[in-house]
Amino acid sequence: MIFCIWGRFVIHREKINGGVRFTMPECPNAFPWTVTTGFPPALDKIVVHGTLNRTEHDPDFVESMEEFFAHWKEGLESLWTEEARERNVPESASVRLPMFSG
Repeated sequence: MIFCIWGRFVIHREKINGGVRFTMPECPNAFPWTVTTGFPPALDKIVVHGTLNRTEHDPDFVESMEEFFAHWKEGLESLWTEEARERNVPESASVRLPMFSG
C-alpha cells in the first residue's frame, strides 16, 4: 500500500526477466511500470518504463508522471551509480521516493 500524489494504491511487485514489474491494479489509468537492466543496446543501463491506457491526459497529470519517473531515476541513481559505489552504499539500502509515503 502506498500513498502518493494520485491517492492511495495497492502496489503489486513481480520479478521479471532482467528486473521487476510494478502494477497498480486499482489505478484508473491501469498504470504498470518496469525497472530492467542487461538488455541491448545498453547492457549496463537501468531502464524505467511505464505505460498508461489512455492517449490523452491533462497537462498536470502528464507533469506528475514526469515527476514520478524523475523520482525513480533519482532513487536508482542514489544506489547504483559509480558515485554510490564510491560511497560504499549497499545495494540493499532503502531509498525514499519523494512522491510516495506510507
